Parts: sequence; structure tokens; C-alpha cells
Amino acid sequence: MNAIILWRVAHILFVAVWMGSSLSIGADAKRALAERANGGALLIARASSAFQRSMAALILTFGSGLGLLFEKGGFKAVEREVHMTMGITLIIILVRAALAMPSLSRVRKGVSGTDEDAADAEGATKRLSMAIGIEHLLFLAGLFLMVYAVYKNPAA
Repeated sequence: MNAIILWRVAHILFVAVWMGSSLSIGADAKRALAERANGGALLIARASSAFQRSMAALILTFGSGLGLLFEKGGFKAVEREVHMTMGITLIIILVRAALAMPSLSRVRKGVSGTDEDAADAEGATKRLSMAIGIEHLLFLAGLFLMVYAVYKNPAA
């Protein structure tokens, strides 16, 4: 089987895990905070697990994209839309690190901490959902660019 096909399949699978795992993180964190006394710890554990899984899949998505890029012949061999999508993916990783990770940490503290910690975590749930929303919007922009690059030049 062609190595490019294998890289593409791996890339698409990692993207599916990344996006699928990140869909409920914000809602689970918000519910965990609201239900601190009745199962909040279980919900925040679920959100944390989904966050870690989606972060790993995000990094593997970037890595498999690099593998695919080098299998095609390197940076000079691919369209500029691919370069743009790689930049978008790096921005997504930064959004995760700068906004989503600290917000999820504050929500975790709010679920297991005092009432003051829980009140402080209310805003963090909104920032977490916003960060995941920004991530999904940037993902859609990157997906559009990748599909455009493939159909603009069918040899891609």
C-alpha cells in the first residue's frame, strides 16, 4: 500500500479522535461545577480524560501531517494552503496551552475545593468553552484549506 495513503488514514483518524474527544469538555466541566456535591468529581474526571485524549490526538494530528508532508517531498512539494493549515494548527496548540489548560485546572480546583474556589471557577468554565470553540472554528478553517488544496490540485 502507498505510504501517502497510510499517512492520510492515520492523519484522519487522529483528527477524528481530537474533534470527537473535545466536543463535550466544556459542557462536562460546567455540569461538574454545578453538581459539585452529586457526582461533580466524576464529571470533571471525564472532562479531564477527554481533554488529555484530545490534546494527545491534536499533537499526533500535527505529527502525522508532518509525516505526510515529508512523504510528499517536503515543504516545497506542498501547496501554500498546507503551510497555512500547519500554522493554524500551531495556533490551536497555543490556544489550548494559554486558555484551555489553565481554565480546566481552575474548574478542577472549583469542583474539589471550597465555595470560593467554585465561584472563581464559574468564569473559567466560560473561558474553557470559549477556547474549545475557538479551536473548533480554527479547525474548520484549516479543514477548508486542506480540502481546497486537495481539490485545487488533484495530484495532491
